[in-house]
Amino acid sequence: MYAKAERLIRNTGNQAGRGRRGSDMQAKAAPYNRSMTIITGEDLPKGQSLLGRLLILELTRADVDTNTLTKLQEVAEAGQLAGIMAAYLQWLAPRLDDLKKQFPQTVASFRNAAIRDGFAASHPRAPEIYANLVAGAELFLDFLTDTGALSSEQSNATLSDIEQHLQGALTEQGAYQNEQDEVERFLDLLRASFSSGNAHIACRLNQGPPPSRPHAWGWRSDVVDMAGDKIYKPTGDCIGWYCDKKREVWLEQNAAFAVAQQLAKMQGDAFLLSPASLWRRMNEKGLILSTEARENGTPRLAVKRIIGGRSKRVMILSADLIESG
Repeated sequence: MYAKAERLIRNTGNQAGRGRRGSDMQAKAAPYNRSMTIITGEDLPKGQSLLGRLLILELTRADVDTNTLTKLQEVAEAGQLAGIMAAYLQWLAPRLDDLKKQFPQTVASFRNAAIRDGFAASHPRAPEIYANLVAGAELFLDFLTDTGALSSEQSNATLSDIEQHLQGALTEQGAYQNEQDEVERFLDLLRASFSSGNAHIACRLNQGPPPSRPHAWGWRSDVVDMAGDKIYKPTGDCIGWYCDKKREVWLEQNAAFAVAQQLAKMQGDAFLLSPASLWRRMNEKGLILSTEARENGTPRLAVKRIIGGRSKRVMILSADLIESG
């Protein structure tokens, strides 16, 4: 179901269908959904990119006025809503040629205003979503004004109200983006793996517990030696090493990704990015502290470090970034 939803949402957002070829290898028509779609569900689609194509609105029971809903259902059964839509289409028909030129300009104007005012900064697609919704609402209000259903003052007040509420909704979209940010999710899974005993970070010098807060790095102590000091034991797999001098963590990339992916599966979820894409995104965010240049000039994100007397390639992050609470 997630895959089906993703295909519909992505094709609608991209305004492009799935490319196909016939037996003669000629490109076939790729139809796609051209409507502005309303989707209801009990969960969100997976992935930050997919959510960027949506305006997400969460509704509770208290948000639905059942009395008003009942009246609207009665009106719909009587055919009055269909009658309004039919009248709107008849009003649009003689104006379509002009609207093909004017409407994109209106959308561009609202989009530029959204970018300028900064309330739709959660994703590059957010200003376009806002602009299309407001421009469509403005056109429908023009129809209601021309037909005498609303006065000019009522139309302007309604449009202003729509803009205000859409701006508030788009301001909240950043929270949904952060929840689906795979970089943040990867770091959260690493922290959870330390807390749950599925992985640990060792001292780079002696492979023992880090000198600073061992319990935060996946080490547990239930024994005390003769001197009264706690004896720490590691939990789970070793996925990296702690450098106390610089407060750095040197991650073994394959082991760290495997642990995060496994923990996600245990939670009934999946990690959507490949390791290479995840490391690139972390580098784009400036989270990787040290890189090496390849011969072609691109950065190598795994650098050589000496660990326990042996050279290994590791990815270097700040200890403060992933230290478990």
